[in-house]
Amino acid sequence: MRAKLTELEVLLYNDNYSVAGISEFWMTASEVEGVRINKFSPKSHFSRNSAYGGSMVLVREYVSCNSVSHMTEESVENHCEISAVYLDKAGIFFINIYRPPTGDFNILLDALNNILEPLHTLSKDIIIARDLNIKFNCKDPLKDQLCDFMLSYELVPIVYFPRRYDNCLDNVFTNLHPSPYKVEPVNTGMSDHLGVRLELQLTLDDRRNNKPIKFRPITEYGKFSFYNSLSTVDWSFIQQDNLEIDKKFNEFIRIVQLHASLAFPERIIVSNRTDGNYKIKWFDKELQEMRSKLQLLSEFHNTQKTDESRKARNHLRTAYRNKLIEKKNKSTMINL
Repeated sequence: MRAKLTELEVLLYNDNYSVAGISEFWMTASEVEGVRINKFSPKSHFSRNSAYGGSMVLVREYVSCNSVSHMTEESVENHCEISAVYLDKAGIFFINIYRPPTGDFNILLDALNNILEPLHTLSKDIIIARDLNIKFNCKDPLKDQLCDFMLSYELVPIVYFPRRYDNCLDNVFTNLHPSPYKVEPVNTGMSDHLGVRLELQLTLDDRRNNKPIKFRPITEYGKFSFYNSLSTVDWSFIQQDNLEIDKKFNEFIRIVQLHASLAFPERIIVSNRTDGNYKIKWFDKELQEMRSKLQLLSEFHNTQKTDESRKARNHLRTAYRNKLIEKKNKSTMINL
């Protein structure tokens, strides 16, 4: 996942996601806590000590939510790895689970029971997502046992299309009424599993509450005034031997902050602008076409499974990632 963060940023931002469940990201806890994808941050995660596997929930900055630590604490490394948030404006628990292929199924059921039993009495809306490594589109005793267990909490599966080759190994369980949501496959180009996009018409944030925003516009006139005012300051105290270095530094900062506040006065605006339709400007037509070709090659390889199709997909995937980084870095340098 470390090498795919820019791809993930484009996917989440341009396709207008609010919450994303990520599994098998192969990052340690300290690495996850340092992840900063533009406008998104990890709100809940479980990471292995070995840096494999893992479960994480990324949330857009305007979405009001809280991490549910007692659910994450039900995680058992190599068996069921859990991250969870409560979307308080929508009143929904979003629970992301990864069960490795060799994970103990009974440990998964025990963890789910500990999580769901308290919620059942609260009559809360629930979405449980991600990779359980159970074949949902064919006869599988684990599938039947899990679906029966989930149904006892009024949770039903809503994914029926293959997500890895011909297999439906991942699913989403929910107690939401079908009318407010739509579910569809997503070819991310980053995995041999198809993603799942779940669209809901919900209130997730306070962006339309017209809250005042404070800022200091950096203008050419302000920079000119800042330079001139600082040039009149007596800086001789810096050379005084009888003054401690900490006091010199604090005085230096005080002077700079004072003149900056005068040159760049604070402004207050009230705005109801949202960024729901925001598109990454540097994700241009060339990158869009490369992404479309990569999705097509990924689908072709999933059906053909030849060495040639794999090499073609991997070659384009590498070129696409390099071009993403190049365009993003170039855009950052221009903005600076």
